[in-house]
Amino acid sequence: MALFFAGLAYLAGNLYLSVWLLRWLTAWGWPLTAPAAGAAALVVFWLWAVSPVWAFLARKGPLRRGLHRACGIWLAFMLYGFLLVGAFTLCREAVVRCAWYTALPDSLRARVLAAAGSLALAAALLLCLWGRWRAEKLRIRRRTIHIEKPCETPRLRVALVADLHLGSNLGLAGLRRLCAAIRAEKPDLVCIAGDLFDNCFDDIEEPAEAARLLAQLRPRWGVWACWGNHDLPEELLAGFSVGRPRQDGRFEAFLGKARIRMLCEETARLGCGVQLAGRADRGMARRAGLRRAAPEELLAGLDADAPIFVLDHQPREDRALADAGADLVLCGHTHDGQLWPANWLMRLLWHNPGGIRRRGRGWLVTTSGAGVWGPPMRVGTRSEVLVLDVTFGPCPEAEKPLQ
Repeated sequence: MALFFAGLAYLAGNLYLSVWLLRWLTAWGWPLTAPAAGAAALVVFWLWAVSPVWAFLARKGPLRRGLHRACGIWLAFMLYGFLLVGAFTLCREAVVRCAWYTALPDSLRARVLAAAGSLALAAALLLCLWGRWRAEKLRIRRRTIHIEKPCETPRLRVALVADLHLGSNLGLAGLRRLCAAIRAEKPDLVCIAGDLFDNCFDDIEEPAEAARLLAQLRPRWGVWACWGNHDLPEELLAGFSVGRPRQDGRFEAFLGKARIRMLCEETARLGCGVQLAGRADRGMARRAGLRRAAPEELLAGLDADAPIFVLDHQPREDRALADAGADLVLCGHTHDGQLWPANWLMRLLWHNPGGIRRRGRGWLVTTSGAGVWGPPMRVGTRSEVLVLDVTFGPCPEAEKPLQ
C-alpha cells in the first residue's frame, strides 16, 4: 500500500515537472517549440524518471550499480526541481494579478518564464553537483566524553561509523578512503551502528577486497557492529520492500572475512572492561522474524558498576536504554537528513537526529553516517567518522550533571 501511494505521488510530481518542461521550451521559442524538440525532451525526461524501474530490473554487476546511482541522482534532481519550480509558481501567482504584470507584452512574459526555467534548471544542477562533491568529503568529528564508572583502562578511543551502505553508493574507492581515515585516528575500538550493507550483496564492488580493507582496521579491542534496517537481503523498488526477505549466507561470511563481530540481541565483555551490547534493528527484526528484547531485558545480566555501551541502529529507544543503565548509546540511521530540507525535518521526527546528548549519567550519540543512501550526495549535511575519546572514573564536582 505504501509503495502504491508513493508511486502515485512520484508519478504526479514527474507529470508536474514534465508539463513545466514543455512550457519552458515553448517560452524559448523556435527551435525548441518544434514538435521534435518537445518529443525528444519528454523521452529523455521519462527514461530518466523511470530509472527506479530499470534499476530494479537489472540483476547484478556494474550496470545495476550504475542504474541505482542514476536513480538516486534523478530523485535529488526531481526534489530540487520540484521545490524551485514550486517556488516560482507561487511567486508567479502572487504577481500575475498585478496591473503592471498584466500590462507587459506576451513576448516579455514569455522571456520571464524562459529565464526563470533556466535559473531553476541551473540551480538544481548546481545543487546536485555540489551535493555529489560534498558527499565525498569525509569529516572527522572528535569529541571527549566522561563516564562516571571505573574501568580497567582510564581512556578509550572509539571510532563510530554507521550507514556505509556498501554497494551502489560506496564502492572500493570510497571504502578505501574511509578505512584510511579510521586507521589514522588509531582507535582502540571501532563500532558500526548498522547498515553496513545495502540489502543486496551482489551490489558490493569486489566483496573480497572490501572485506580485506575492513579487516585491516584491527583496533585493539576489535570491530563490533549491530544490524541495521538495510542489512537484510531483500529486493527494493525505489527504497520499498518488494517480496519477502531471503536468506543470503554471504552477509555473515563477509563479516567473518572482515573480522567484524555482529551483536544481535546479545552482549560481550571486552578485555578493557567495557560491556558491549548490540541490538537488531526494529524494522529488520520484524521482517526477519527476530525477537527484539526490551532495554531492561537486554542489559539485565550486565554489571551495573562497569561501563555499558549499546549499539542500536535507530535512535528511537536510546533514552530508554540510558534509563535502563547504558552509559553510552551509539546510533546512526538518520543520515542527519542527508539532503536539505530533510535535515530540517529530522528535528521534528527524531529527538537526536545527529550529535551528542546527555541523559542522566548516560550519553546518547547519533552519527550522520559515513555513507549515503538513495541520492549519492549530501546537501546541508556531512558524511563523518565520529571519534569519541571516552574517559572513566569519578567526575569532578563541577562537571556533575544536574539532578
